[in-house]
Amino acid sequence: MRRALSVAACTTVVATSGWMPSAAAAAGDRPDSFAAAKSAAASPTRTWLRETLSSTSDRDWFRFTMAHSGRALVRLGHLPADYALTVFNSQHHAVVGSDRAGQRFEQIYHAFAAGDYFVRVTSSSGANAHVAYLLNFRPLARRLVIAESRATHTSAGFTIRGELLNNTASWLRLQRIHVTWFNKHGDSVGTCDEGVIPAPIAPLHRIEFDIQNGEPNCGDQPSNAASYTLHVSAAKTADRTPAGLVLKPGAKTQSPKQRVYKGTVTNNSNTTLTNIYPTIIEYDGIGRALAFGYDKIATLRPGQTRTYSAAIDTAGLPQPNSVRERVSITD
Repeated sequence: MRRALSVAACTTVVATSGWMPSAAAAAGDRPDSFAAAKSAAASPTRTWLRETLSSTSDRDWFRFTMAHSGRALVRLGHLPADYALTVFNSQHHAVVGSDRAGQRFEQIYHAFAAGDYFVRVTSSSGANAHVAYLLNFRPLARRLVIAESRATHTSAGFTIRGELLNNTASWLRLQRIHVTWFNKHGDSVGTCDEGVIPAPIAPLHRIEFDIQNGEPNCGDQPSNAASYTLHVSAAKTADRTPAGLVLKPGAKTQSPKQRVYKGTVTNNSNTTLTNIYPTIIEYDGIGRALAFGYDKIATLRPGQTRTYSAAIDTAGLPQPNSVRERVSITD
């Protein structure tokens, strides 16, 4: 089975148990109009904000500030009904939005100029005044960053899953992940270097990572580890992933032990391609990776189509909120 990948350069992540992130307490009802939001104080960025919609006609507005131009990741999750997300500029012009059907989390990854932006949360269908949604507006550094991560901590150690985002204009090749473990007092109790999938990451693209206790490179995690930091070694590369692969998702089946995703992969290039991995990523209600599934196609000739079947073991997992299927090539 393919091992999933790495984590972000010079980024600190502290593990927490359970699925819900810490969130700022709701400070009363949010402004109900653009004009009211424009005169209100800016909300904190990089913080999960908690609020409710009282009805389908309710509107919540948030003001955020981009100190510098760049890309930001905006997520709306833990949705009790079909909610929508829209970002406006200071002239009240809609810049970008996300409105997926049902209770799937909404997500925007977009380039913004410096200045104030106004996020509107509305109901497309239904509302629940007793269940809070979560909103996060996160300006991103121009480097390799953690798009999202989810950690569980049991007596067996940490399991850390998420996705790495190349928030640069360059192709990057990952080299290793350096993990530092800390005890509850903040003292370092061990380090190790996790291996990485030897493949380039395209600009503005993601790749998954998965760190578990007892893996071959790092071995057993320290028994007294209470938190960790993750640093990735990466460099610009002239390598490119071959183009021309087309993945077409098909049926999904579920048994008591597995969810199995099936589909086809077609090679539309003029070159025989090898080491092709159809990949399944399941997400929770705020857009964090829950689990990964893979299949491997060893060789695919020009014009050839092959089927794939990628399974995810469901023991201990909730039903996914959303699923992404992609195909990649490993050197």
